Order: sequence, then C-alpha cells, then structure tokens
Amino acid sequence: MAYHHQHDCLILSALGCGAFKNPPTHMASIFKSVIQQYAGYFKTIHFAIIDDHNTGNQHNPDGNYLPFKRILDGFRVNATTHELCVGMASGPFKITGKDQENMIIDDVYIFGLPPCQYGAECYDLGDVQHCQAYSHPPLCPQHGACEQFLADGMHRSFFIHRKKCQHGGECLHITDEKHSRQYEHPEFCPANSECLDTSKDHLFHYRHLPRCKTGPIKCLLFLKRDPEHCRSYLHCKIICEFGTFCVNFHDQEHFNDQLHPFYQPCPSTPFSCR
Repeated sequence: MAYHHQHDCLILSALGCGAFKNPPTHMASIFKSVIQQYAGYFKTIHFAIIDDHNTGNQHNPDGNYLPFKRILDGFRVNATTHELCVGMASGPFKITGKDQENMIIDDVYIFGLPPCQYGAECYDLGDVQHCQAYSHPPLCPQHGACEQFLADGMHRSFFIHRKKCQHGGECLHITDEKHSRQYEHPEFCPANSECLDTSKDHLFHYRHLPRCKTGPIKCLLFLKRDPEHCRSYLHCKIICEFGTFCVNFHDQEHFNDQLHPFYQPCPSTPFSCR
C-alpha cells in the first residue's frame, strides 16, 4: 500500500509483541527477511517500538525495544544486482514467467493459497501438485551467492535456496518443471540468437536457444534471414568432439559443419600438392 501511494519511507510497529505475545526476537528476524525482498523500494524503514506490560517477565525478559534494536538498528540492504528469475519476488511483485525478451510479473497475494507449514525448507518443492495447493516463500534474490544460508535460520525459512544443477546450461532436463523447481540453472545468454561462442565454459554458464538442426550453411530460412526462425534458433558451428584427433577432416561436409583447432587440410597428398 505504501509503495502504491509512492511513499519513500515506512513506519512500522512491533506487530503484536505485547498484546498477542509474539516473541520480539522472532518478529524482528521476520522483518529482517522481508526487508530484503523490498530492498530498493524505500529509502528508510522506521520502527516505533515501546516496551509494554510483558517486559521483564518470563515471556519477554528483554522487552520489545532491545531485540528490535539488536537485529534491525543500522541494518542496510541494497537492491539485488543479480538478475531476477521465475519464482523470485521483488517488493510487492512476483516473477511468474520469463523469456529472452520479456518478464511476466504478478502481484503478491498473501492469502492466495494456504501456506505450507514447512515454508522454504519444504521437501515437496519439486511436487507440482503440492505447490499448486500450498504457497511457499520466493527464491532467494542472491541466487547461489547467498551468505546468510548457513548462518541465519530465519532467512532459510523465508527464502528458497536451490542447489545449482551440476550440468549448468547444458542440462537436458532444464525444461522439466519438477527438475527446475529443485535445481538452479543459469540465465539465458545475453547474445540470444546471435551467440557464436561454443566453448564448454560458456555453454555451462549460460542457457541457449536450441540449435537449428540444418545448421548455418544449409538452413534456407537462416540464409534468407527469416526473423521468426532466426530469433528462435541458434545458427553456429559446434566444436568437433574429437578436436585435434578428428579422423573425418577430409569429409568436406563434416569440416564445414563443425569447428576444428586446425586449418582445412589440403586435399592432395604432400607429394602431389603443387
């Protein structure tokens, strides 16, 4: 609501730490996690915290103010510099779809589905039916670079942290919904259909469009520069899997279709070449 009305700051309370006996440390930790989702949307967030009649007793020995001050005072969060992907939330929006050119966003609905009691640590995140029946927290905006995963249990509960797929951008199951829910995969190559880098390192670190089966030399649509076809497929030579030891180097079709670490061999023998 504050963002909708273009406010640049927030003033929040302890949200029931007194009347409803919510543990202040727990509430402050929740705020800390949620603030990371809204990083960049507000310049400052202020908390109006006072101690109450529960201060000093067994339920709340430190009062409301000290736990909030200890966890949130001076806490600074910068907007993520990582690329947003499907399953993440940015402020009041969630990313529901994405391709090479467009990103589909939707509003975050708090009561859209009943929340899963296990939160981000749910073991059924790969179960499509389960995820359609229960809501789960968004993906951590820091991707695999998150430094809080091991140290902050509350952060682990409020953000999903997926393992990186060992096959990277060359994963054969990258479009499988169950697999993609369980493992993190690279983003699409920024060069899109113009990419010509076929090195192993590059193919591992980026996803790519499917390669045209006809190849760059024989594909008539590519030679005619058909825009729809060229946007949908890669037209580049692949690296010969045998490299320097390729025995098909005299096969003209093979040599034209694949890259080799040497010049095209002379078709004549050393003694007959003039």
